[in-house]
Amino acid sequence: MTSVSLSLRVFSGLMAGFCCYFFAILTLLRPKLDRVTKLFVFSNVTLGTWAISDFLSLLAPKEWALFIFRVLYLAGLLIVPTFFLMVLEIGSEGKKIKIPWVLSYGMIFFAVITFTPLLIKDVETKGSFVEIPGPLYPLFVIYFLSWLFYGLVCMFKTYRASEGFKRNQFKYFFFALIIAFIAAINYFLWIFFPQVPEVFHCIEIVYVFVVAYAVIRFRLMDFDLLVRWGLAYAAVVAISAGIFLGAMYLTNYLTEIFFKGINPGLPYWIGGSALLLTFEPLRKRTIGFVDHYIFQCPDFKSILEKISEILKTSEDVNILSTEMTKTVKEIWKVDHAGVVFWDRNSSQFKLYPRENFEKLGLKEEEFSLATSDFLIRTLESERRLFQYGIVLDDEVDVYGNRSGSGERATFMKIRRTMKKLGAAACVPINIKEQLIGFIVLGPKKSGALYNREDKKFLSHVGNLISDQINRLIYAPQAGPSAA
Repeated sequence: MTSVSLSLRVFSGLMAGFCCYFFAILTLLRPKLDRVTKLFVFSNVTLGTWAISDFLSLLAPKEWALFIFRVLYLAGLLIVPTFFLMVLEIGSEGKKIKIPWVLSYGMIFFAVITFTPLLIKDVETKGSFVEIPGPLYPLFVIYFLSWLFYGLVCMFKTYRASEGFKRNQFKYFFFALIIAFIAAINYFLWIFFPQVPEVFHCIEIVYVFVVAYAVIRFRLMDFDLLVRWGLAYAAVVAISAGIFLGAMYLTNYLTEIFFKGINPGLPYWIGGSALLLTFEPLRKRTIGFVDHYIFQCPDFKSILEKISEILKTSEDVNILSTEMTKTVKEIWKVDHAGVVFWDRNSSQFKLYPRENFEKLGLKEEEFSLATSDFLIRTLESERRLFQYGIVLDDEVDVYGNRSGSGERATFMKIRRTMKKLGAAACVPINIKEQLIGFIVLGPKKSGALYNREDKKFLSHVGNLISDQINRLIYAPQAGPSAA
């Protein structure tokens, strides 16, 4: 193994460790840690610890290198089990998780023999890093790959039984597992055949980001603005460092070839100038990219401008509802949206635009939505149960599962009405304390949940349009345009 390959392994291991610890620390800053969150943190810590084991062993005195590597190898034993406990916990929905006894006792067995020559016989740290496997190492390979196979089977079953946003989560977890499997194969091949390129740490970095994407992108743990800003600014720092170092080394290379004897500090000045010129646009674009593509957070300023323009130009409730639904469908990337308004003449809530709901097979004359409907009652008088008064289908399901039989029946009725309307989110529109209608939003195309920022801003949108709706529908001057 050459020094170049050593540098790649150690550097990629440090990068993998940094990524793991970054997401673990960011998660620990949350005010409340549930079981899934704790397992997510622990899985990142185990992988990060194992990834930096080469570097720490190289730093240690020769007589301590083997012992330190064996201690840190314990983290390697726990990587896959911890990851699968997290995934199984997500899919179990409160049910008891069963782990095959062979895998459980196998973990204890290998944890004990890790400190003996039976698993790790020795390590070489002079000029390069080489692990010398012990006689029972092939058995460890079988054990480790058995965990991967067991996880693949369990995850595939859970994926097939899941739906909605969870199905999307498990799709990415399954992809992450395939990446982890490739990394494990590369690692074990390198152990027995040192001529194989040791790129497993590089593959692990991809694995870490896929898992983090599945967690953050689909709001598995309700990550808040702290995560979003942390991820965005970490990306800004990393790219800024790349620009500074790239400009500095390029300048240094060119000066050595064409301008020998020039001021040696010039590369640093050029690198600093390049960073100053690019930092602000880089910061905006990076944060915008993280917001839009990872967190699916819309540009709230542009939304307000669009809605304000609609309110100014719409003098008919049909035009207003049509333009509003087009706007929210585009912003929140949903296939279905509409609005529901109270009609005093029929003493019913009416659907706008009608064609949006007819596409779902729902005809207004066949669908009755009166004030006695449990969804309407919840939006008007029981909305305190939901943050900002916005009723979400996934939260209704959670409340239903946690409630007694009587309350569960009520939540099932709310869910039934939402399903007929094709609603994943219902945003109340109130005049004072009276409900005059609500905005209907279908599920996001991506399968992601409506997060806290979505709910907060949707609530603001409902308040913003209530005055205009009141003028068009209920005020005396509304005239023939009224519903």
